[in-house]
Amino acid sequence: MDANDIGFGLSTVIHMMIINHYFDKYKASALGLGYSGDCFGTFAFPVIMENLLSTYGVRGTFSILGGIVLNVIPMALLLKKPPWIKDEKR
Repeated sequence: MDANDIGFGLSTVIHMMIINHYFDKYKASALGLGYSGDCFGTFAFPVIMENLLSTYGVRGTFSILGGIVLNVIPMALLLKKPPWIKDEKR
């Protein structure tokens, strides 16, 4: 296991589990939209990175991409288990 596996697990699997908990009736549509967002990012980020590299250089590009990634942290902290799922304590 390396850092790429950990990053994939934290970014993809967790939000799909949250979507799976919140939706019952439209679960397939919600999961489809979630996975399409990942696909959109795959197509959009190379274009964004190319433009940033030509405009700001390597140092500026890493700074901007770091800022984008750090904006994910507050959003991830807002993800909670739905209140209707009971926690079974043993």
